Amino acid sequence: MTVFMDYLQKIADNNIIYAGIGSLFSPGRIRPAETPIEYTSTLLYYFCADAMSRMAKVTGKENDSQRYSDITQNIKSSFNRRFYDESEKTYGGQEKNTLALAFGLVPANDEASVARNLVNDIVNKQHYHVSSGVFGTRYLYEILGKYGYGETVREIFNQTGYPGYAYLFSRGATTFWEHWGELKFEDNVKPGEDRSKNHPFQGGFDAWLYNVLAGMMPDPENPGFKHIILKPHIINTLDFAKAQYNSIYGMIRSEWQNAGNELRWLISVPANTTATAYIPALNKDLISESGVPAIESEGLTFLRMENGSAVFDIGSGKYEFVIKRNKYRY
Repeated sequence: MTVFMDYLQKIADNNIIYAGIGSLFSPGRIRPAETPIEYTSTLLYYFCADAMSRMAKVTGKENDSQRYSDITQNIKSSFNRRFYDESEKTYGGQEKNTLALAFGLVPANDEASVARNLVNDIVNKQHYHVSSGVFGTRYLYEILGKYGYGETVREIFNQTGYPGYAYLFSRGATTFWEHWGELKFEDNVKPGEDRSKNHPFQGGFDAWLYNVLAGMMPDPENPGFKHIILKPHIINTLDFAKAQYNSIYGMIRSEWQNAGNELRWLISVPANTTATAYIPALNKDLISESGVPAIESEGLTFLRMENGSAVFDIGSGKYEFVIKRNKYRY
């Protein structure tokens, strides 16, 4: 990996890399007009440098860790000078805003503004349709959920016109295609029918279902789901959401339901693991677990309030939380 990083440093021009493949298959095109190759290549250069810094630190190579950390910061500075419009708080489009947010390249304190610009593009310019290439759609739904725009994700899924999943299915798709079902492309003479019909390029929403809506995520500091992050993003207009994942320690479950005047959240934490649960409530005293106040329930330790959630440390087992309606954060 150090050889590869040396190569990337060699081909970078003021920390910007112009070589690469880039994103693919935005609606109507094979190569997205919005996102140049140097945008995605430099973003991945940043990702690699950051990963090298973190890996070196874990393995006790402090000097290497600091060296790659410095490279990471230099790339970030050059990237934002090259691509970020600080006055407008945007990188210039749906895919570019999504990727900058997903990979941590947005300047401090500007994340919420960039997220608002992303939503403005989706709602007002694209009328709840995706205009991103496949690189951006992998992260688009997660980013919208993370910044509180779950309803926007729901509206994207509900669209029946092109481009959209319903349109793709109307073309007879029983798998996810390489593209959005186009018969022809703006930038290629070959017809769309010649493209792959079994290609999970557009399946980025899967990660949103598990990681955001159900809120099941691994803890980077304790890999392999030895410690689990449980942080569901509730959408008020959905009746329920449920997901499960069979980890190496056993089944992880998260299921929430908008039931009458209350929110119910059922979770399962496998044996020999622990979890941090972010319960969407305005006050820890508004939460019950299996019929008793959560702060008194066995296996739970209250840690703090954070951004409209009560955060608990949880041991292995099954839990049923109840939060009264209008007392939890959507």
